[in-house]
Amino acid sequence: MKVLVQGEKSFIQLKNRKIDPTMARVLQKIETRTDSSSVPYRELPLEATEPPSSHDASPPERLSRRRVSLSGGRRLRRLVRSLRQSLADPEDGACFLGTSSTSSQMLTKSGRYAPLDDRPTEPSEEAEAGASGIHEASSLCEGSDGVEIVLQRTSSLRTLHPCPTKTSDRPVTVYDRYILKDQIGVGGFSKVFKANHHRSGKSFAIKRIQSSLLSDEDRKHVKSEVSILRSLNHPSIIAIHDVFHTDPEYVYLVMERVRGGELYNHIVDHGTFSESNARLLCQSMLRAVKYCHDRGVVHRDLKPENILLVSKNSYDVKICDFGCAGRLREGFLSTFCGTINYMSPEMAARRYYDTSVDIWSLGVILFVCLVGYLPFQHDDLNEMRQLIIRGEVSFEGPTWATISHYAKELIGDMMDVDPLTRVTADMALLHPWSSLEPRCRDEEYI
Repeated sequence: MKVLVQGEKSFIQLKNRKIDPTMARVLQKIETRTDSSSVPYRELPLEATEPPSSHDASPPERLSRRRVSLSGGRRLRRLVRSLRQSLADPEDGACFLGTSSTSSQMLTKSGRYAPLDDRPTEPSEEAEAGASGIHEASSLCEGSDGVEIVLQRTSSLRTLHPCPTKTSDRPVTVYDRYILKDQIGVGGFSKVFKANHHRSGKSFAIKRIQSSLLSDEDRKHVKSEVSILRSLNHPSIIAIHDVFHTDPEYVYLVMERVRGGELYNHIVDHGTFSESNARLLCQSMLRAVKYCHDRGVVHRDLKPENILLVSKNSYDVKICDFGCAGRLREGFLSTFCGTINYMSPEMAARRYYDTSVDIWSLGVILFVCLVGYLPFQHDDLNEMRQLIIRGEVSFEGPTWATISHYAKELIGDMMDVDPLTRVTADMALLHPWSSLEPRCRDEEYI
């Protein structure tokens, strides 16, 4: 149904379809009020149908002001003011009032609202064209002449909530887009929650960092982690999707969620891996590390806790937690960071180092996957550092008797004390032990 006002003439256009009694009463009131204002009009016959349901017979109620879009000249505003007194009952469906110009040049405004409705209704053309559950009322005007008022009936709306947009005065928070659920991990200054996206329902992992407890150095690490993760795109590296820092207390990092859990927990719960399965794990980790090293990124904290299994029955992994990661600026780094059990000799000795520190850490991880214990252990931290600096890896004992020579050789090459002769990720992938089974190729990421 459209009400058209043009110059000194106005008429009601029904677009060749029947209307129910409620809308007929609205139109009759419009005519009566327009007549009382001495505005000439031409009366068209109104044809009504039987009410489709009982709720259509209820008396109309007033529409709230913020649902009405006004435009046009004085006569148009008077007509709109009369319309606001005569709109449909909330049970009969909400109405959006907009104006549109009959000229080809039009200025556009739009307001979006998301309805909450628990009754099934027939989808309208507007509902099918827009996003699910979102209705749009547009206000298009050119001037006081040639302005068309469109009264549009929608499905019944109990409550209307404005959708959060970037143009809103209030910044969009993590809770506007995601539903946080159970806690699935914890760190020194952070907790990890599983979450679902409001609209898509897709599952994510959200890392909540308590920024109020961070030092200036820790804040730099958080910024570095976000920057590095956004620059990486590899199937064996965790992906970051969103960052929220609108809360003064917390920073939220929205990341992809994998369901296999940490490699550390898998070893604790299920024991060691066979050589064939450990080979698959090692290949996946080496490909991810090679991708990072080719881009000058050094993880510096590789350990089973930061290796996630894609699924319970999969040996594909995703490397996570790039909080200690750094970029090679002049070929070397010097920051002392990481976990002592997986730390390379040059870092433990506080010397300059490069990407080879990650290869040492992967060698320790492979060692643990095969036998279930660490190559260097001591209660005293200084003694532990000295053991690492000497780097005397032992393959003695009954456990190693069942491990192949090639596996021991690769671990020895990866845990070479001299970083200059230590193998690279490329060399480790070409080692005979790694080449015993076909490797999955990912040339598109190289």
